[in-house]
Amino acid sequence: MIRSINKWLLAATSIAILYAFTLLVFAADVFIKEQSISQTVSDLFMHLIPTALMLLFVVVGYKKPLVGAIIFAVMAVAYIITGWTGMHWTAHVLIAGPLIVISFLYIKAYKSDKQEKISILQLLIVILRLIWEQVKSLIIQKPRCK
Repeated sequence: MIRSINKWLLAATSIAILYAFTLLVFAADVFIKEQSISQTVSDLFMHLIPTALMLLFVVVGYKKPLVGAIIFAVMAVAYIITGWTGMHWTAHVLIAGPLIVISFLYIKAYKSDKQEKISILQLLIVILRLIWEQVKSLIIQKPRCK
């Protein structure tokens, strides 16, 4: 069986990768402070851990969409619960919103992946049978009397 491209999986993975790269923006604040190079490298490493984890979750979600959907939904809910106080509601929409969208896309990818897929060869055989039935009906047709 030939695996077809799942557009929902592709969309979820693409958005999750873009989301992971937007987390890199938060790592840029280590260069604002005046500190030693070793401290800057240490801080940069600490700021890049969320991006590395996010990319790891993207790989897991690509391999197993249902697990990816659960991971991204849990991250969205955890962010909303832990960051509820002291932030405007738009911060939750901007940070947890894409995680919820990614989770729904992984669920859709999982559901569409459960449907039976046919290979290209099977599809070609079905098309050829339909064509043959049409040709056969044209050949066997009785001539019309005037």
